[in-house]
Amino acid sequence: MHIDRLGIAPVVYDAIAADPDPEVRMLLAESWYAPGAQRARLSDDPDIRVRRALAEGPRPFRTHIDPLPSHAFTMLCGDSDPQVRAVAAAKGWEAQPAVLRTIVNASDRYAYLWSKALATARLEPETLDQLRHRSFPFLLRLAENPHLPTELLELLATDSNPAVRLAVSMRYGLTTQARRAIDHRVLPHDAIFPAFWASTSESDRFRNRIPAEDRA
Repeated sequence: MHIDRLGIAPVVYDAIAADPDPEVRMLLAESWYAPGAQRARLSDDPDIRVRRALAEGPRPFRTHIDPLPSHAFTMLCGDSDPQVRAVAAAKGWEAQPAVLRTIVNASDRYAYLWSKALATARLEPETLDQLRHRSFPFLLRLAENPHLPTELLELLATDSNPAVRLAVSMRYGLTTQARRAIDHRVLPHDAIFPAFWASTSESDRFRNRIPAEDRA
């Protein structure tokens, strides 16, 4: 069955939402083109796999995804399953910024879901104070957040992990002198992680080129 297309009749969504097979219902939960209101019908689905699929949602790539209505998001954030709650919060923080506080309780396995929040959101001082002690996946994205206080930025610039220090040095708007003052040594087998802002602003080639040229 393939439902990732426009123009599907409401009666088809009715049938899918009521199908006894959870894998069929997951097709609706993960559909790119199904309206958010249709996917929201699965917010209290009895099968945890369906609710997890709904919380994660379809991967948007370059396709606009109709967001879930607020009541569905609220239900998922209060779900009995911790994975559903964690994923829902990570995916929906822009709609409800209050859930940003839960980022400090997220496990390392979900750090990638919080990439945009870590790299761009205005986080409360208490949240930042707890995040500074988190593991590498969190610090890597936090290092490029433009709203960090100077004290935390200086701390990250001397982090023991060279990838975190490199992330600080790749911050947009950093002076060339400050960028080159940050110690970084890239060895042959080191992994280079692209900055979040660079990977989401492909059209601004000049902006992306400056940090790379400064580090050359």
